[in-house]
Parts: sequence; structure tokens; C-alpha cells
Amino acid sequence: MRKCLIIYFLIIISFTYSNELPKNLQQLIQSIDTNKINEYINYLASDQLEGRGTGAIGGELAAKYLAEQFRKLNVKPAGSLNSYFQYIPMISSKLTEESSLKIYIDDIEYELEAKRDYFTFRTGEQTFLPKPVPLVFAGYCIVAPEYDYNDFQKIDVEGKIVICIGGEPKSNDPKFFNGPNFTIHSLPEKKYLNALSRGAKGFIYIPNFPDDLYFSWKSISKTHAFEDISLAYTPASNFGIILDPDIADILFENTPYTFNEIKNLHNNNKIYSFDLKVLLSFSGKFIERTFVASNIIGIIEGKGKSAKNEYIIVSAHYDHLGIGPAINGDSIYNGALDNAIGVAALLEIARLLNQIQDKIQRTIIFILLTGEEKGLLGSTYYIDHPIVPLHKTIANINIDGISFIDEVNSFIAIGKEYSNLGKILENILKSLNLNLTDLPSEYIQSISFLQSDHYAFAKAGIPSILIIESTDYKNIDHKIGFEKFYNYVTNIYHSPKDDLNQQINYNAVTQHIKVILSLIYYLATDNTKIEWFQDSPFLKYRLRTRAENK
Repeated sequence: MRKCLIIYFLIIISFTYSNELPKNLQQLIQSIDTNKINEYINYLASDQLEGRGTGAIGGELAAKYLAEQFRKLNVKPAGSLNSYFQYIPMISSKLTEESSLKIYIDDIEYELEAKRDYFTFRTGEQTFLPKPVPLVFAGYCIVAPEYDYNDFQKIDVEGKIVICIGGEPKSNDPKFFNGPNFTIHSLPEKKYLNALSRGAKGFIYIPNFPDDLYFSWKSISKTHAFEDISLAYTPASNFGIILDPDIADILFENTPYTFNEIKNLHNNNKIYSFDLKVLLSFSGKFIERTFVASNIIGIIEGKGKSAKNEYIIVSAHYDHLGIGPAINGDSIYNGALDNAIGVAALLEIARLLNQIQDKIQRTIIFILLTGEEKGLLGSTYYIDHPIVPLHKTIANINIDGISFIDEVNSFIAIGKEYSNLGKILENILKSLNLNLTDLPSEYIQSISFLQSDHYAFAKAGIPSILIIESTDYKNIDHKIGFEKFYNYVTNIYHSPKDDLNQQINYNAVTQHIKVILSLIYYLATDNTKIEWFQDSPFLKYRLRTRAENK
């Protein structure tokens, strides 16, 4: 069964709600200060911070500003040496046009152009392939024993460059690759590791979702136009690139397929793996630097005798893309809605909850994360270097974006299918005369559990959730609202246009914060047990941290 009946029973008897919100919570909701939220956004998304790039001056200014805000809010420091800063060593690598990537077909040599035909993926100064290396197509590069699926079963990839396409097998069955939703197996990073773990010399990823809002070549190439940043203790040493699908045919020369035919195989669920007839060499020229970035961590200590040793993480990433390719003369990627607005919401929630410290039973840890845009680096580092035991961290409420178009009648819980956090949120929404709904069909590919910091916490065994607004707007037509959302994602998201010129509906902001605040309040003041469902892919990580007492 998808949701264990025993867990449902425990929820029903341990978690109560009514149409009447607790008086303390009502007072907090009435005290939400949109002027403060606006003040935070105006600074964080200003040109002065130059897009809050990880490892850039603007990112450092943002970190210092946020630490100062925690101090002003009387949120206790929980970083290094009694500060708010958790220092993270990082390394950046930027591919230059002097790099040489060549494809060999019979006696013909083709050279691809860096930053036009391909972008590097986890590739650094150590990467060098002076002699031509054979290529092999490995479908999706997926190994999923839970679905009895293995793209590597009938091919040998050792010593070769592995090519794979984006996504995973098509499915309408929630028991096979989670139906129409993406699973962990669609992540390029996981595909990359699957290939390397089988002895591959390198990896070529070809995105094959041209109409998708996040996984198209257009959206990927925007992100990878910036420097590649990784944690200093995980340096890249293997070849990895993301290739423009418009030139992918060159890799399938002398095979029965063009890349369009490969996509047809995907659409018909007939993808299979096979050797290719081409070779590749690579000589990369990089500009590299090392630096230290910071997570900003504050804490409200719980008052419960035993509950204070259970921890709730409330997170939001404060980084954005920084300075990048100019669009209409503007090169600052301010990130007003991604995620200055989410950080502002977290700060306001911390201010409110700090007013009722005596009511807080479980300890609340507020983490403003760096490096999310570079591959969840800040959250990954925290998981590797937690300030409290992971197995005692009962939940992560991640804030990545806040409603800005209009108030809604219902909200969406990304990750509700994995733990009882979804059921708890549903009960809270009922108390607020709101509903919990599923992802609209328009979002089904674009938004998944895998795309923000809650995923890193989930991989550490911590039940995690992201609450987003639906398109069931209160005051505007669904079509008009979705057109606004679609315009943001296609024309504004990850561009210099996401700046202080964005129109923000602060009634929508207040409503969204009210929902998140209410969930955190209940988790911090109630004794409900938070658990993964038995069929959750993340349960094994929780069991591991408990067994290791980590």
C-alpha cells in the first residue's frame, strides 16, 4: 500500500486540529510584517549585491547581511566558533574557448565549440583525454533495481565515454518510475555517477525535453553559462559535458539512428544501449580558483524536556547566479523571486517564532544556504557536517519561492507522497480553510522533489517538504494566472529580468507565509512523530543514520 495504514492511524490519534487556530498562532499570523519582507527583498535583490553569486563579493555581502539580521532578531548563532557562519571550502572551474573537444568519424575530424555546442559538467583542470576514446550509448544511464531496470546490463562501458539522454522510461503507472513524475533516477548527477562507477572514462548528457520549462537545452545552457562550482573535497577528475541536442546526430553516425529516432525510441519505451562508431578526445583549458562560502545558521532552542533534542530545519537558499551573459545590456541576475523572497519569508518566520520561545518544544534550526544554484552545495555540506545529529532531525521545511501572483484556494506539497508531513499539512490547511491539491498537469515535468535543497536533506534521511502555491487563484482566472507563471518561468526565471521590477502581490506572500508558519508552529509545539512511508526511497537513509548514530 502506498501509505501505511498504521501511520495514518498514528497521525489521526496524535495530531488534532480544529477550525479554530491556536491563539498564539493567530497572533503570529496577524503580526506578519510585509514592510520588513519588502525591505529584505529590496536589499537582497538590489544591483549592489550583483546577483548574490556563490564565491562572489555580492554573495559575501548577502551572507554578512543575513547574519546581522539573525542577530537583530535575537536568533542564537549556531555556526562555527559561536558565529552564524558555517564556512564551506569550494573550488570553481571555468572552461575557456581555448579548450579542444574533437569527434572522430572514420578518417574525418570534427571540433566542437565550447559554450556553444557543449558545457562542461563536473569537469576540471585534471580532465585530459589526449588519445581518442570510444563512445557507447547507455540509454538513460539508469540502474534501478526497484523497477528491475538496468541500462548497463548488456554493454561494457569500461574505458569508454558514456552517452545518455535526459529523463527516464515513460510511465503512467505510479509503481514504475513514479508515473509521470520524475524520480531520483532522472538527475544528471546520478546518471554521471552510474557511468563512472562502472569504469567509464567520462560522460555526455543530452537533454531531450525541448518543451520542458527546466530540463530543456535552453534552460540548462543558461545555468551552465556560469562557472562550475563544487565542494573542495569533491574535485572533478573525469570528463563530463552537456551537449546541444541539435548537434547530437554526429554521435550516432554509422548507426541505424538519428537523434530524433532515439527520441522516438524514448517516446515508445524502446530505448536500449549499444556501442557507437565514433571516438572523442578532449584537452580542456580552465580558469580555476578556491574560496570559502558560508551557510548562515541560527537556532531557537526548544523548551521540551526531551523534545528539545528533536530538531526541525527551516531552510532557504540565498544564493543566485551572480553576474552572467548580458541580456538587453543587463548582466546582473538579481534573483528577486529566486530566492530573495524565500529568504525574506524565512527571516520573518524566525522573527515571529522567536516571540513565543517559551511555547517552542522542539528546537528549530534556520539555515540560509549557499550554492543551491550550483548543485545543492550548501545543503550537501551541511549534511556532511551537521551541527546536530541527522537521525534526530525530524523534518526539513524548505522555502524556495513564495506566492507572488495572487492568493490561492489550495497549496501543493512537493514530497507529500514520501512522508506523513503531507497529511499534517493537509490538516493544517483545513484549519485555514484551504485545500491540499496535486501538481497541475502543466507542472508535472517541470517541478519535482529533486530540484531544491529539500532533496539533499531527504537523502540524509530527513523527511522533507516544499510548499508551493497552486494555480487555483482566488481573484484571477486560472488561465491568466498560469500565463503569468509561464511567462515568469520562460522569460524571467534565471535571467536579469528577475529583479526589483517584479510585481509582487503581498496578500499572496502573506497567505503563503501563514501556511508555512502554521506548519512549523505545529511541528515545534506538537509531539506528532514524523516518519517516511514504508515505500519511500528515502527510508533507507533514515535507517542508516539511526544505525550509525549519525
